[in-house]
Amino acid sequence: AAAQALRDTGFAVPEGAPWTVRGDLAQDGRVRIDIGEPPAPDAHQRFFEFRPQVFYINREVELLWRFHPQYGDASSSWGYHCIHAAPEGFRATRPGSPGPTFHARYGAPIMTRRINDLPEIGNQPGHSRLRFALPSTTSHLHNAHTASESDGYPNDWLNPGEYWDHHYANFPSGHDDRERLSTLWYHDHRMDFTASNVYAGLDGFYFMFDQPGAGNGDMDDETQGWRLPSGDYDLPLIFHDLLFAQEIVARGEDEKETGRKPRRVGREQSTRWTFESAQDWSDAADPARGVLLADGTRKAITHVGLSAVADDAGKSADGYDPSPEVVFDGFNIDGVIGDRWSVNRRVQPLLKVKPRKYRLRLLNGGPSRFYDLFLHATGVSPGYRAAVFGPESKEKQSRPATQTSHQMLVVTGDGNFQPNPVLVNSVYLGVAQRVDVIVDFAAFGAGARVYLVNELEQENGRGPTERRIRQSDYATDQDFFDANAQVAFEVEAEPVEDESRFPLFFRDLPPVDLSEVRRERLWEFDYDGGLWTINGDIFDPNRVDAGIEQDSAEIWTFRNGGSGWHHPIHSHFTEFIILEQDGKPFSQGSIQSELTPPPAAEQAQAETRASDTGAAARFESAAAPDAEGAAAPPQPGASGFSTGQALREAFPAAPPEAREGLRRRIETLRRRDPEALRLESAPADDWRALAETYWETVLKPQQKARLALLHGPIADDDPRLIAIGEAALATLERFVGDDGAVDEAAVMDVLAPLMEGRPQDIRFRRHAHFAALAAFLPQVGLRQPMLPDPARFMGGPRRDVALLLPNTEVTVFMRWKDFMGRHVMHCHNVVHEDYAMMIRWDIVPRGKGFDTPRSSDSVAHLGRETESRRRKHIEVHPPGGAHKPDDS
Repeated sequence: AAAQALRDTGFAVPEGAPWTVRGDLAQDGRVRIDIGEPPAPDAHQRFFEFRPQVFYINREVELLWRFHPQYGDASSSWGYHCIHAAPEGFRATRPGSPGPTFHARYGAPIMTRRINDLPEIGNQPGHSRLRFALPSTTSHLHNAHTASESDGYPNDWLNPGEYWDHHYANFPSGHDDRERLSTLWYHDHRMDFTASNVYAGLDGFYFMFDQPGAGNGDMDDETQGWRLPSGDYDLPLIFHDLLFAQEIVARGEDEKETGRKPRRVGREQSTRWTFESAQDWSDAADPARGVLLADGTRKAITHVGLSAVADDAGKSADGYDPSPEVVFDGFNIDGVIGDRWSVNRRVQPLLKVKPRKYRLRLLNGGPSRFYDLFLHATGVSPGYRAAVFGPESKEKQSRPATQTSHQMLVVTGDGNFQPNPVLVNSVYLGVAQRVDVIVDFAAFGAGARVYLVNELEQENGRGPTERRIRQSDYATDQDFFDANAQVAFEVEAEPVEDESRFPLFFRDLPPVDLSEVRRERLWEFDYDGGLWTINGDIFDPNRVDAGIEQDSAEIWTFRNGGSGWHHPIHSHFTEFIILEQDGKPFSQGSIQSELTPPPAAEQAQAETRASDTGAAARFESAAAPDAEGAAAPPQPGASGFSTGQALREAFPAAPPEAREGLRRRIETLRRRDPEALRLESAPADDWRALAETYWETVLKPQQKARLALLHGPIADDDPRLIAIGEAALATLERFVGDDGAVDEAAVMDVLAPLMEGRPQDIRFRRHAHFAALAAFLPQVGLRQPMLPDPARFMGGPRRDVALLLPNTEVTVFMRWKDFMGRHVMHCHNVVHEDYAMMIRWDIVPRGKGFDTPRSSDSVAHLGRETESRRRKHIEVHPPGGAHKPDDS
């Protein structure tokens, strides 16, 4: 019935709404779409076990887009138009790129029908205006736990007029809650054309949330669970660097439609470069030269800078006419980089934000650039630096505000919640990597402008130079921001309520069980004869390079065999846990902050150790959970994660009589101020009395016993024990509010869960409060979840992208559960992928795994061939022909 209604009556575009999909609107202003036949359950594994609860239509379309006010409204882009049923009828998103952001929940499966409504390629009227991409598509939900037929296998492509059903079961691998993910994204994955099709606009976000009322978790709600910033304060940001050119004439266009006389010109003459980093087409295609960013090697951008976006009221007087088009060099095999930053397909946008906490979901959409992202700010409030860095940090307070990198709070990496939040100064993103950070814009003050700046130099598509771009490279700070800022945030003056919080602990990592391991494999990534290779071979969809047994685990080593390029390596279907980096153990409590390869001697020793020992012995130390709490305190500044068990052991519950005093104090506060646990007239020693009781009755004996294990008998007046008690009290004294006084509500948010033996329930209101407790954790034998300047966050132990610098390697633990079928592993510099740096691997029944490549015909996944159904989709187009440009 829904399909018939969409086909016959369609839906009306709201009056005044921008509608730029070519060929959509009929004369009566309605959009009619043939969405095809009902889904075929037998085309999907475990369909009835995970019956879809919501059905979406996601159309791939060509549309007109506004990249920047100066560029006008007529630049071409590919993107998505999403439709789903609603109580009032059909509901549709505005067509655009990135595509719609899906808010999905564990335990609530969905189905998405992807319809290819892109125009055909060619030079006739109505054909695609983007001539570098191919309107033959797949779609991969990176890195969902998804069956093969819904995963977007590169050869499961469909052409204009066809559709494909994707069944997203939305359950964690092995039904293990520790395997739950958060920030995913979907993108085209068509064999040989992934880079160009994603560059054209075919990508978007997919968020996973926990079910409401499920206890601790990410509920998409600021009043329950972890209480992370949600709704309008949860912002998806996808980074693409782009190249533009103005079109002189498009061959085959009708002069009556365009107002321009057609001319026949060759490819080299059909575009002209109009921006300051101008190069002709042949220069852009020259692998030896590439396209340089204005990063100190070129003049800073002025006329397309952030200042031009502040008053986004329309096309500016010095704009471009006709609108420039995105261009892509398909002959550059090293990788493609652009000279214009875009965030959500807008060139260097400015976003006004409320003075409160936001969750920023950072995604490197590629195709080839890496980022090292810092926060800079101008116009900050007078008390900002003292509030952030503390009164003792005089050196940092003395720096000019724009030269201070401001801390962010990392909560996820590659879609995985870290065991603890991490305070960092910068976030390093390889292609396809995601990191969610929390930024408190209230701390900067009204009127402040906060810039997210890329300070990583990259001169070509092979990878970054790893040189940090400095403000001192530029004549002025504004030149630095114009050239390198991805996005600017302007803090509004009007105060708003901020109910969001963040916890001390999210969830533990899945365990590494070496008894599950069936095989170890080595994958070497190299370059040979103009093609990118894995183990010396190029991609062949009819060759299966690995047969992996269902419900088993394997150990894989990714090795970069080249000395001149970076490879971000991604394998579909499952996450991995790092065991070693360059032959050195990578413990489950580690945070990667550098990519420095080991000296040659250390590398040789690591290779010898790898060849002489088996998996069980070699990886035992890395696989075991870190023994914290009973060990010597980490060195000052030692960074890392603490498990839930380690936190509970370090902070046991107080005795019943102490907890009764805590309960009475909380009840008193709530009676006098039911909206918040803040009381201006409260006696100053109330929280101190509780804290001292907790120290004397719980922490002091516990720490005395821990120190005794390390140093022998410890007396009550031992200076080491006294120092811990003094540090604990000083930590709580740093929980101050806007008035500079101790915020008892914030103290109780921490003290109450500790006294009740529930450190996992601690919630923080401010970054500075978290920083105070994080600095104290080494005192009780735990690691410090913060990275000192200038260390950069590059990921925790669990990820889906392995960063390979030249001549480096990473060894990981992976497990495969729940489904069978074919998948791929590839370099996510997707230009490398398109030039054959990809392999196929299959999940096969237990006992039927294999090590040497086999033909696809010899591999049976389910005891029979699984048919991924491709049904022909015949669209009913409006009168006048398919995809004819119209006045909208």
